[in-house]
Amino acid sequence: MRHIAIAGGGLSAAQLDRLAAATFRRAGGREHNGALVPMIIRLWKDAKAVQVVPETALRSTPAALARIDGRLRIFVWETVTPDEFRFSVAHELAHAVFLHERMTFSSPDDEECAADSLALRFDHFKREWMRTTLRRAQAVNDSLAARLAAKENRDAA
Repeated sequence: MRHIAIAGGGLSAAQLDRLAAATFRRAGGREHNGALVPMIIRLWKDAKAVQVVPETALRSTPAALARIDGRLRIFVWETVTPDEFRFSVAHELAHAVFLHERMTFSSPDDEECAADSLALRFDHFKREWMRTTLRRAQAVNDSLAARLAAKENRDAA
């Protein structure tokens, strides 16, 4: 595995997109396969990969990535909103991706900014998957409606 040092501010949009797409593929073979928590459970083969904890369990941050008994875990405060939960999980997953890819950054702030950016890419892929799924469903619905209308026209004639 290669070691990548990131200096001077971070990753390009194309690099972030490649990392997000590769993570989705490792989790199940498809880039746009939906919800993050099930994806992480599949990726890490661990039902306890994401855990909700009281605020007192973490110091001053709503989420954290930790290695427990050799396995990565994401811990998230139980008091966060659903949107905060999704972003926090995605942010911590980004840190796990950096570990997996053996990427280091010139400063903790650079890594945090890169984790935020990659987390947004995960959410972007989820939204794209949802849009694609909705477009397909609409196409099927339109096709069925056209066939029904044609049948009704035949029956009326």
